[in-house]
Amino acid sequence: MQHKIKIVEEINHCRLEILSEGASSDPVRIAQCVRKTLEGHSDNAHVKLLLENMENHQLGSNNLLELTFTDDPDFILGFFEVPYNPDAFLEAAFVEAIAIPQNVLDIVPESEALPVLLHCCSDGFKNPLSVAIFAENFRDAEVKPYHKAYYLIEKFVDRFKSYTRPAIEAAWSPTAFPDVITADDDLLTRASAIWVHLHEYYHRTGYLPLPEHLKEKSSRNGAGAEELRVDILSILALLDLHANDPVLRASIQYILAERLIRYPLQAPPKENYDARSSVALFEYLQRHGVIGRKGGRFYFVGGYARLGEALRSILVKITALEYRISQSPADDRKKKLSFLLPDLAKNNNRWELLS
Repeated sequence: MQHKIKIVEEINHCRLEILSEGASSDPVRIAQCVRKTLEGHSDNAHVKLLLENMENHQLGSNNLLELTFTDDPDFILGFFEVPYNPDAFLEAAFVEAIAIPQNVLDIVPESEALPVLLHCCSDGFKNPLSVAIFAENFRDAEVKPYHKAYYLIEKFVDRFKSYTRPAIEAAWSPTAFPDVITADDDLLTRASAIWVHLHEYYHRTGYLPLPEHLKEKSSRNGAGAEELRVDILSILALLDLHANDPVLRASIQYILAERLIRYPLQAPPKENYDARSSVALFEYLQRHGVIGRKGGRFYFVGGYARLGEALRSILVKITALEYRISQSPADDRKKKLSFLLPDLAKNNNRWELLS
């Protein structure tokens, strides 16, 4: 463990030196720095391969990506390009996988998500927007079906504690999210891991699964509807399972709170598809009497039993629509999918009024 931590520290030193010199596009200078900094760690397979790449001034990191997935999934090293994270460059991370409970694995044995805890990482991965590391983020990656997405779960927990929990405390009844409002970091970590495990799995189900139908779901409304669909599927799966299991009960509340509350706190619905899904879900539940307000605080009328019925109703609508759309010409699907969220919200697609 200490050896890998030291390698991450050395990588961070090297990346800072290169960036401070403005040499991030100079493969010769990068190679010099990497060799000088890391040659004493060549007994590590990742470092050895990186040094070999540097001999050819190669910044492409597909072979390092493969090494992570075939040899040492707890260690990530390479050059990265991430559109939403301009800090990403030469990065490294030492992680530990989070176990998914067996009762969840019984219904979803495999997922494209790999939830992890960070033992340490270089500065580029510390960017708040970097909540996951995808195979396509490695420079010149050749993405394969077995490449999973690393989800950095501490960042999910931090977001919940920074945005969602204060919003619950300020505006919701204590009965609405009783388990997560008092949950410690360990329980929030386990709930987050279950969320991403189920979330990524359900993206690949249905009549228009991802990634095959990503283009059709690429509008803000289409993407928001897809995010809402998979989280509803996750919540319903856990509702069917939980049988007073405290971790699953907390996971249900956690997923619901994140989908229903957090996203509009971080981005306006006019600009953000996740925030639109939150608005649409809230408006639907309130319009159908599932969310009520008493004493200035929101609560779930009829508790989670009635909430589950309402979520099943939404899922039926989404599933029926996706089936009909799947039978229509591909060129028409994106437009048709864009009507779902405004219909749930009954807002005539005027998201700026709800931002």
